[in-house]
Amino acid sequence: MPKVLSAIFSYEDMKKRFAQDNPDDPYTRRADLESGIYELDKWLIRVDDEDKAISTVGFKEHPSHTVVGGMYATAKGREIGGNNRALQDAREPQLNQSKPLVAAFGHRYGDNARWIANAKRNGWSFPDSENWEQMSSLLPQDVLNAWISKYPENMAIRSIRGEGEFAKCIYLDDPYPDWFNMLKIKKFYPTDSFDATGVKDERGEHQTFPAKGLVVGNAIVMFTSHYFDGHNRKARKTIPITSQVYNTLLAAKGRNMWTYVNDDPNDYSYVLVEYITGNDRINRAPRGQPRSTPNAFRGMGIDAMLNFYHYTEGGGLPNFRQGTPETNIVPIFYKNEETNNIKPGHRIKR
Repeated sequence: MPKVLSAIFSYEDMKKRFAQDNPDDPYTRRADLESGIYELDKWLIRVDDEDKAISTVGFKEHPSHTVVGGMYATAKGREIGGNNRALQDAREPQLNQSKPLVAAFGHRYGDNARWIANAKRNGWSFPDSENWEQMSSLLPQDVLNAWISKYPENMAIRSIRGEGEFAKCIYLDDPYPDWFNMLKIKKFYPTDSFDATGVKDERGEHQTFPAKGLVVGNAIVMFTSHYFDGHNRKARKTIPITSQVYNTLLAAKGRNMWTYVNDDPNDYSYVLVEYITGNDRINRAPRGQPRSTPNAFRGMGIDAMLNFYHYTEGGGLPNFRQGTPETNIVPIFYKNEETNNIKPGHRIKR
């Protein structure tokens, strides 16, 4: 199982270890980052099952603050995933708990908007953040000036994370099991980890049941107001939902999907779900508000949505405008090839 080594490496020793373990994929850093305000002198290394270096991250303590950064993962490390969480969780206890952290977010592969949006969700403050004035006051003026001068848009500051805050962070390289397990739901119902999204419903149900969502990487998992209304009126049973549900639905990526909520052949309860990208319309979005995924969540780095929009307990089979119940079903709990995964006696809703 991959692990973060307990040793703290110097920059040169870290590079030697990477070159030794990955001759075709050594660690490199721009020359202008190897000295000056973004120099990092202490490094952690994560290794795979064969004790080969797969990722690293650095830091350097200054009199008034600590600089962090340098995150890199090899091709194998990126395939394994989970590097940000493992390395940052291991690094945080090594840092001076009384000093603010400073970094500049520049993704090696150019996707800075998504990178910065995720950093903001994890507690980093940027020059355009509402609390920037408060956070920037934690640094001496000369330090702030030096960083702002070099990184005017992507400089960021945050405080040390308190106990219990690590688990709330979501990283773009989290393997599905890690972040899906944060979505523990009973009765197909979101927990307190979900926040109100502000997405309204054309029938006004948002006034009683605000839509809720949780941002995951470049996607949002959302439960609409109509879903809550139907669920709260109709659901009688507690039905645990696991990572299997989200993994399967995201992999299917269907514009019109539905799935039974259990394997009881006599229980016809099911949910309607849609995977939305591009300019696809959010189901039941009213006039006067953004009706497409990117417009509804502009500036958050989101370009996809897994949208739970209807719950019914005992209703007839869904009658889609495009596709049939047999072609649109995602068999998760109940599977029967002879009936095209449809439960016996379950007929089209008329």
